[in-house]
Amino acid sequence: MVKESNLQDPFRFEREMAIAILKKRDAAALKALKQFLWNMSGPKAIETVLAQAVCGCAEASPETLAWILAQAKLLEPELTLERWARRRVALYLGQCNKAGEPAFRFEQDNHSQQWRLSLEGQKTGQLLRAGTSPGEWLLLNQLFEIALEM
Repeated sequence: MVKESNLQDPFRFEREMAIAILKKRDAAALKALKQFLWNMSGPKAIETVLAQAVCGCAEASPETLAWILAQAKLLEPELTLERWARRRVALYLGQCNKAGEPAFRFEQDNHSQQWRLSLEGQKTGQLLRAGTSPGEWLLLNQLFEIALEM
């Protein structure tokens, strides 16, 4: 019999396993996890599970998040953190924006390659903060220089 919580969160087991492996900070274990997820769930599920696990680690362990960001290439090609985060921001803020005008923009510094997320108006920043989990918010702040423009 399938538990009701598994119906609401179909990747709960995989996500919890991924969080535990990421917390170990072991590249070989991460590679094995990705292969396991590929065999069990398929390529799109891998991105979802890994992204959820990274956000879970961001919330629970700043040291693990620092390791993940330093070793982000180990997550690729299944998950490219910056691309995933840009899509999440665009999807969420795009859904919230009723006027049709983008209330945010991404810019990449040509010299440092650092991404900047410019939010137009305090309300946009509040919407993004309210619409993200604590782990997602921490990850966004690590990946992007977030600037509020009035």
